[in-house]
Amino acid sequence: LPPGLEELDVQGCSGITVGVSFGHLSALKKLVWYRTVVGDAAVASLPAGLEELHVGGCSGITASVSFGHLAVLKTLDCSYTAVGDAAVASLPPGLEELNVAACEGITAGVSFGHLAVLKKLDCSYTAVGDAAVASLPPGLKELDVRYCEGITARVSFGHLRALKALDCNRTAVGDAAVASLPPGLEELDVSGCRGITAGVSFCHLRALKKLVCYWTAVGDAAVASLTPRLEELVVRGCHGITVGVSYAHLPALRTLNGTHFSR
Repeated sequence: LPPGLEELDVQGCSGITVGVSFGHLSALKKLVWYRTVVGDAAVASLPAGLEELHVGGCSGITASVSFGHLAVLKTLDCSYTAVGDAAVASLPPGLEELNVAACEGITAGVSFGHLAVLKKLDCSYTAVGDAAVASLPPGLKELDVRYCEGITARVSFGHLRALKALDCNRTAVGDAAVASLPPGLEELDVSGCRGITAGVSFCHLRALKKLVCYWTAVGDAAVASLTPRLEELVVRGCHGITVGVSYAHLPALRTLNGTHFSR
């Protein structure tokens, strides 16, 4: 390949081996190599000017990998790899989007505090907990912590004033955490959250457009607290929803899923 190449996609290419090097591609800005055997050595060979890197599902990426030399990296997807806390610590402070979903090396002690301009984080299916959430920068706009067992009922999102989308499906998030959410939030998923009670209120979330809360204790009162701006609502399996529920105050509602099965 010519040294002036700026974007390369070799995802799923079976001929790419652990010995591959990208060192001669000095102008490379974006590289996608999902689901290959490429590993730490290939990452080390990447040019310092790389801005976007996708290595999700690469079996050769280990807990020892470092991204420290990628000083201008803006986007990194290393989901479903062995990436851990040390690799996160090596990331440049200018990173804006990070996906570490299902990374087995991410522990409850991980910190994102040095990623001051981070805008989007997916750390679902990891050991991330309340402390990691507390370390997030106030400018974060999208957060996915689905199935993070370290997230407790005591978690707070109050410092994330710019947050627009939050998915905390199947965590211990409860009414207090919902109350801590910023008023500018537009999308929220609290499905299966055992801490959500019939007393939960969404009245302060005046910008909310989408709410998914299936299989929670949400009932008629919670529905009544929803903003007229809401466009999509999923309350499937919420047994607190009765025949007396009203959606008349939701004129912008376009999608409603309220089905459930009972014996």
